[in-house]
Formats: sequence, structure tokens, C-alpha cells
Amino acid sequence: MLRVVRIPVRDVDKFVEYLRARGYEVEEGPHTVLVDQSEVVSVKVEREGVIQGYAVVHFITPYYRVELRGLQDDKEYLRALLEVKYSEEKWRIPVDDVAVVALSEELVQMLEGYSDEYPVADGELLVSEYRRRNPQYQNTVRLLVARLLDELA
Repeated sequence: MLRVVRIPVRDVDKFVEYLRARGYEVEEGPHTVLVDQSEVVSVKVEREGVIQGYAVVHFITPYYRVELRGLQDDKEYLRALLEVKYSEEKWRIPVDDVAVVALSEELVQMLEGYSDEYPVADGELLVSEYRRRNPQYQNTVRLLVARLLDELA
């Protein structure tokens, strides 16, 4: 069984916690920072050593707020990035639905009950602004899912 499902997720960390709380092992692969300052990661989901599926997550972090400030001076930009790095603010908000390549019906059924909220008050505004500035944002997940399906075939 192989099925691709799209899950509306607003908080990547809560999504990972949700999976782990239901007995799944979650292993995040390397992540990539894209030129639009968003990031992407693939996530392997296992249970008792058997791969149940993979998730592709395209998200923004607090660093995206620095991008929105439009700083032109390199020193100011670097200073703002360092402020974020050393702040207590840590979150990841998907800019698109999380795509899950499910290899088990059990995983699909469990994901159908998932819901969460943005981890910060301005989360919806940040996502809306990202989407406005990057109208082709959905292509990222589509391309990565296609690549993943090609590897699984």
C-alpha cells in the first residue's frame, strides 16, 4: 500500500510530538534552507523498525521575520540573525500542507485525526506573507514528493 496524503499542519514540532505519542519513531533527515528563506525537511516515520511512511515538510522559522524586515546593510542583517539565534523563540510553521507518503493504512487513519494551532500569535500572518511573496511555494513539496515516489518505486 502506498498513498500520498496532505495534512494541514501549523506547528511542525507538535506534529512530531503527535506521531511519537502514538508510538512512532520519527527521524528527521537533513534540512535545506531555500533562497526564499524557507526550509524543507524529509521525515522518516517508523514503528517497531518498520518504515510506515515519509513526510515532506516545507516551513519557515523565526529567521523569516528577519527576511521580512528588508534589511539592506549586511551588519544589521547579521545582527538581526544573531538576535534570533540567541532568542528563546524556536518554532517551525509549514507554509504548505505536510505531504505524507504513507506505506500503511494505520498511519493514514491516525493522521486523519490530527489538528493543531500556530505556535505564535502572528503565525497565520507570516504564512500569508510568505505565500504572497512566493506564489510558486506549492511546487517545493510537489517536486520533493515526486522525487521520493521515484525512489520508492
